[in-house]
Amino acid sequence: MVSERAPSATPTLIACGCTKSPHTLSWSNSLNTIAFGSANNVCVLQPESTSSPAAIVSTTAAHSKPVTCVKFARNTSAPLLGRTGDVLVSSSADGTAAAWQVCSSRLKSIRAARPFHKGSATFCCAAMSVVDGSNRVVAATMGADSLLVIWRFVADQNPDSDLIQTINMGTAFALCADFCFVQSVQRLLLCVGTSNSTIELFVEDADRTSIVKALTLTGHTDWVRAVSFKRPVLESDDWLLASAGQDNVIRLWRLSEIGTADSPPSTIADLPLDRDIRLKSKMIAISNSDKSISVTMEAVLNGHDNWVYSVDWEPTGTMRLLTASMDKCLVVWEPDADSGVWLESVRVGDVGGQAVGYFGGAFDATGDRIVGHSYFGGLHSWTRQKTDIGEEWLPQPTVGGHFAAVTDGAWDPTGTYFLSCSADQTTRIFSPYKSSRGLGYVELGRPQVHGHDLNCIASVSSNCFVSGAEEKIFRAFNAPRTFASSLAAISGINVDTIFADWSTWAEGASLPSLGLSNKALGENEARPKIAGDLESAGIQPDVRPTHLLVPPTEDHLMQNTLWPEVHKLYGHGYEVFAVAANHAGSVIATACKASKTEHATVMFWDTREWQRRAEVEAHSLTVTQLAFSPDDSVLLSVSRDRTWALYMQGCDDNLKWTKVAQSDKRTGIHTRIIWSCAWSPDSRYFATASRDKKLIFWRTDRQNATVTVTAIGAPYVGAESITAVDFAPSMVDSNYIVACGLENGRIEVISWNESLGARVLVQLDQCAAHSATIRRLRFRPIKGCWPADMAKQDDDIFELASVSDDHCVKVHRICLA
Repeated sequence: MVSERAPSATPTLIACGCTKSPHTLSWSNSLNTIAFGSANNVCVLQPESTSSPAAIVSTTAAHSKPVTCVKFARNTSAPLLGRTGDVLVSSSADGTAAAWQVCSSRLKSIRAARPFHKGSATFCCAAMSVVDGSNRVVAATMGADSLLVIWRFVADQNPDSDLIQTINMGTAFALCADFCFVQSVQRLLLCVGTSNSTIELFVEDADRTSIVKALTLTGHTDWVRAVSFKRPVLESDDWLLASAGQDNVIRLWRLSEIGTADSPPSTIADLPLDRDIRLKSKMIAISNSDKSISVTMEAVLNGHDNWVYSVDWEPTGTMRLLTASMDKCLVVWEPDADSGVWLESVRVGDVGGQAVGYFGGAFDATGDRIVGHSYFGGLHSWTRQKTDIGEEWLPQPTVGGHFAAVTDGAWDPTGTYFLSCSADQTTRIFSPYKSSRGLGYVELGRPQVHGHDLNCIASVSSNCFVSGAEEKIFRAFNAPRTFASSLAAISGINVDTIFADWSTWAEGASLPSLGLSNKALGENEARPKIAGDLESAGIQPDVRPTHLLVPPTEDHLMQNTLWPEVHKLYGHGYEVFAVAANHAGSVIATACKASKTEHATVMFWDTREWQRRAEVEAHSLTVTQLAFSPDDSVLLSVSRDRTWALYMQGCDDNLKWTKVAQSDKRTGIHTRIIWSCAWSPDSRYFATASRDKKLIFWRTDRQNATVTVTAIGAPYVGAESITAVDFAPSMVDSNYIVACGLENGRIEVISWNESLGARVLVQLDQCAAHSATIRRLRFRPIKGCWPADMAKQDDDIFELASVSDDHCVKVHRICLA
C-alpha cells in the first residue's frame, strides 16, 4: 500500500501567454504583483526579486470564456496614483465580470462572476476602492451590447445587495474606462473612451448611488482605446487624463477644481506647432456643491506610427507616461524640465523579425521597470539602469508561454527538459534555471515557429524531436550547438552526459521569410558582418543564434532559438494527428486524420535512415494517440472508432510490424471515442481513457508473436470525460500510479493494482490543474524532482506535466511519501 502520509501536489512550473487583446495585464504596485488573462484564467505573476526569479505562481479559472480585461482597482487613499490595492476586477467574452482579492499570491473570490452583459462579450473593466468609511468598491464594465454597467459592492456583504446601474451608450461601444476620486467634493469621476472617437465623463450624483453623464470631450479622430488618470501634485486636486486610440495620437487633459465665483481658466497647450494656441476650458458642474471642474487640453503627443492600445502613468510622483502601440514600440513620455513640453524620453521594443506590436504596458511601483504584452502573447520586460552618461533601459528575461491551446507535450528521454506544441504554431522548450536568486523554470527555446497549427510531438532523443501540424508531413529537428551550451549554462547540467559529439552540430537555424523549413546555419552564417549577404541567401538578417548565459528574452526566443529541420516524412493523405517514438529512439509511429480505413493506417519509420518501413491498417477513423510499451516490443493505438489495437515487431525483421490484437467496437467496453492510452512501467498492463468517462485497464500475456489481452474492468470512472492518462515511471509499494486528465480540466492521481483496485490519492481542481480540456499528461521519465540534483531523490516524488486548451503548460510535483 502507499504510505499513510497524505499525498500532495505542488506546482513546479506554470507557463502561459497573455491574452491577445488590450487591457488584459495590470500591475499592483503595493503587492509588486502582475495579473494577466490567459484563455479563461486570471494568472498571478511574481516579478523577479533579489531572492527569487520571476514565476507565474497561480492560475484561477475565472470565467467560462476568454478573459478580456484584468485591472487592479484604484485606491482613494493612495496619494498620487491609486492602482495600489489588492482588489482585482476581471471581465470575459462570456459577458460576465468578477472581483477578486489577492491573498498570498492567489486570488480569493469576493464577487463571483455575474452576467452583466448577457450574450455579449465585455471589452473592458475599471474599478475604484473608495476609502470613505463605507469601504465600497465601484466597478464598471463595457460590453458589445453597447451597455456601460456600474456596480458597487462591499466585500463582506451579500452579493445580492450590490447596486447596479446600466447606461446605454447608443450607437457607440464603450472601449476603455478609468476612475478618479475628487477629494474636496468626495465624488467619483468616470472617464469612458468610445468607438465614436469621443471621451465621455460621468460624475457621481449627490447621494453617491448613481453616476450621470457630465461632459463629452472631442479631439480624437478614431476609436479611443485607452484612458488613464493621474493626480500630479499631492497638495492639489488637479488630475491629468491621458487618452489614446486608433488615430495613433495620445492626448493629455487637465481637470482642475474651481469655485463658482472663479472664472474658467484658459491654459496654453503644449503643442509643438504653435505655443500660442489657447484652448477654451469645458466645465463639469458638481451637484449640491459650490465646486466645478474645468477640463482643458494639456498636450498632444504624436510619436507612434500605428494604433495606440495602452496608456499607463508611472505610480511615483514623477510625471511619466508609458504608451504601447502596434508599431512594435513602447514609449515613455515626460515633460521637459525647462519648457514643460511633453517629449519622448525612452523608446523600447522590437525591430524586424516576428514582432507585430504591443497590446499593453505597465510600470512597476518604482518606475524602474516596465512590462509589455505583445500580439503573440509574450511578456516583454525592461529595467532602467543608471550609467555614467545617463540611463538606459535593458531588456530582461521574464516568463511566458503559449497563447493558444496546447495540443501535446513530451519529456526528453533523460527528463532534462519538457517540449510542448500548440495551436499557436510553435513548439517550446522549458527547463530549470539555476541562479543566485534561486531555482526557477524558464522557456529556454522555441525550436519551431511554423505556419500551421501543431497537433503532436514526440521526443526521439535528447537532441531530436518529431512534430506534426495541420499538413500532410511530419518534420524532424536536431538541436543546434547554441541549445546545448545554453542548457549547460542556464540549467547547470553537464550536457556531455546527455549529448554525444554536440560540438559538431550546426550553430543554429533560420526560418526563410516565405518558407516553413528551418535552415541550418554554420558558425560564419550565424555571425554575419554584412546583412546583405544573408538576404541574398534567403536568411533573415536579424537572426543571431547565441550561446546564452542567462534566460532568453521574448524577442530572442522568437527568432534566435530555432532548431534545424533535418527530415520530412511524407506518406499520409490528410493532416497528421499523432506521433510516438520508442524508448530506444530507433522507431517512430505516425497517423493522420481519417474517415476511412485506408487513411487510418499507422506508419512505422526507422530513425537511422528516416525511411518508412511498414504500414498497417487497423482502425476505421482517426487514431487519437500512439504509445510504445516501455520494452519497445509493442505499439498501442487508440482511435475515434472506439477501438484499440496492438502491433508487434516481426521475429525475423525488427522493422516489420503487424497487428496482433484489436478490440471490437460492437462488443467492447468503451462506448465513446477513446482519447488516450498509456503503458504500465513493466509493460504488463495498458490503460485506455474515453469520452464515456471510463478508465479501463488491460492485462497483456505474450507468447512469441501473439498477445492475449484481458480486460480488468473499470475500477475508476471519472466525473467527466477522461481525455488524458499516463502511468508513473515506477511503482510505489506494489501499486501503479496513474494520472487521469478530465475534460473539465481537473486532474486525479490514483493508485491501482489488479487485486486491490483503485483509490484516488491526489485531486487537482481547475485552479491547481486547468480550466479547460486536458490534452496530454506526461510523467517525467525518471523518479524524483526536476532537476535531478535536488534533494529527496529517494522519496516517492514524481513530476507530472500537463497541457491543456487553457493555453497552459504545467508541471506538478506529486509527493506520495
